Amino acid sequence: MLSHDWNIVLTRLASPGFPTREENPDGYLWLTRAVIPRLKRAGVGQSVIDELMKGNPKRYFEGLKPGS
Repeated sequence: MLSHDWNIVLTRLASPGFPTREENPDGYLWLTRAVIPRLKRAGVGQSVIDELMKGNPKRYFEGLKPGS
């Protein structure tokens, strides 16, 4: 499962070491606009991406144990 903590970053925009809006203009869409395309360019198959973005979160929210 992929995730990021952009919400935490929003509360600390002026803090040293945290990215600015200019450094991450995609905000909440960072995974779909930046990470997923990079995975595809690296040769990761669509079925793996679907598992990361759909299958794993679905099992998590359904309360299923890993590997089920």
